[in-house]
Amino acid sequence: MAAKALSECVDESDVDWILDLYFSVSSVLAKHELLHPLVVNLSSEKARKRLLLECKSMDRDNRQAALKAIANMRDGFPDREAILEQFG
Repeated sequence: MAAKALSECVDESDVDWILDLYFSVSSVLAKHELLHPLVVNLSSEKARKRLLLECKSMDRDNRQAALKAIANMRDGFPDREAILEQFG
């Protein structure tokens, strides 16, 4: 899969465009396909502002995608449980 191969080529400077891609794809399945190879490996510190913003998006799929990313970030999200409880 292309997303898996791409994940091996990105670094912290790529956070913005990866999240732009993640939130711009139109289907839930396409978002899911990008979640594990790309998004969960981002620095939660660098992705935090955008993910929290998308939690309040008018787009239901983007809200769900943001919460999935927060829940699954590999380096952890310091206040993950408090954030997820707000939307639970």
